[in-house]
Amino acid sequence: MTNSRVCSIPGCGKPTKTRGLCSAHYHRLQRHGDPLAGRIADGVPIEHLRAVLRDRSSEGCVIWPYGRDSDGYGQIWIDGRVHRVHRIVCEEANGAPTTPELQAAHSCGNGHLGCCNPSHLRWATPAENQADRLVHGTSYRGRRNGPSKLARTRAVLDESAVRVIRQKLADGNSCRSLANVYGVSSMTISKIGRRVLWAHVKG
Repeated sequence: MTNSRVCSIPGCGKPTKTRGLCSAHYHRLQRHGDPLAGRIADGVPIEHLRAVLRDRSSEGCVIWPYGRDSDGYGQIWIDGRVHRVHRIVCEEANGAPTTPELQAAHSCGNGHLGCCNPSHLRWATPAENQADRLVHGTSYRGRRNGPSKLARTRAVLDESAVRVIRQKLADGNSCRSLANVYGVSSMTISKIGRRVLWAHVKG
């Protein structure tokens, strides 16, 4: 049976795939959170970046409204390459990094949300940047299980649950019973007990 419904985006006219959108607009919705994303006029992101660099009056986070990478950081296409916006802003605000390994660190902890406020950025060593993430609760350790997409970084367990699991294992509870309670595998419970996983959690 031929699909007689058309995409709900005005002027599109293509047949719908799902949620009232054609395949192309649905793909944009999945990728960008907006079915009209990806149709930004040439030069608009660059002009917005220049405006961010000119205006140093904002104390709050300045969220990049255009493209983001898989970790949530703003990105922009310049001279045929994709660049992270916060690093460009950091260099404009603080000068070039003195060593290649320095990272553009956020004092607000909202880099993963796309903040590019110049007053929130400074150059930091990887260790200093990681210490900031631990303070802000945005570290890839624990809840954020590695540098993957934000939607996949939230773990089933948190530090308090890990401590309870280890205590229950010490009290004689089986890995299988605890796995059923917490909705994870028996192997995961075993690795938590042996400190293969969540090794940084003390107690």
